[in-house]
Amino acid sequence: TDSSAQRITLMLPLQLEGFIQDSLALNQQYVQGNRLLRIALDFYTGVLMAQDYAKSYGLDVSLDVLDTQAKKSVVDSLLGVYDFSQSDMVIGPFLPANVLAVAEHLKRSDLPVVSPLSRPNGPVPDNLVQTIPDAASMRRALMDYIKNNKQERKMLFVGDADAPGLAAMRGQWPKVKVLLPREQGYIDPDDILPQL
Repeated sequence: TDSSAQRITLMLPLQLEGFIQDSLALNQQYVQGNRLLRIALDFYTGVLMAQDYAKSYGLDVSLDVLDTQAKKSVVDSLLGVYDFSQSDMVIGPFLPANVLAVAEHLKRSDLPVVSPLSRPNGPVPDNLVQTIPDAASMRRALMDYIKNNKQERKMLFVGDADAPGLAAMRGQWPKVKVLLPREQGYIDPDDILPQL
């Protein structure tokens, strides 16, 4: 494919079969009642914005959008009928099992498959690009950032008592204040000020 023209296949759980033709009110209810669909629509909107941005720089990006319906059986069916040979990259599906199936199916062609919102556990094919780092990497990055930028500021750790980073945080900075959720599982704003 020409380096200036990129063809991206989006595999999103748009669940189009749930929309009712000519019924705006029912469709709004459908979207509001479906968290995964709202996330998919927000993500799709972001991709369209990125496409416009790329075009403003003279990059030609075309999108093919496939509705996975958030179902493994639909993903399997799409893998059997859709021609990925014209794609430069696949983004999605969202769900870990589905993105693994797509990456596994396309690994022979070395087509990059981007997992945009989930992180599959265990070994993954070489063509799978994971955008979500593992928890240990995020914890290390946060600790490094604090170490390099703390100066003499007060620190307040907000989280669960069994959070893996709490022990490391206390070991590195013994004066760190810790604010844990109340028994009901929430943090009251009135609990924060006395800690500062």
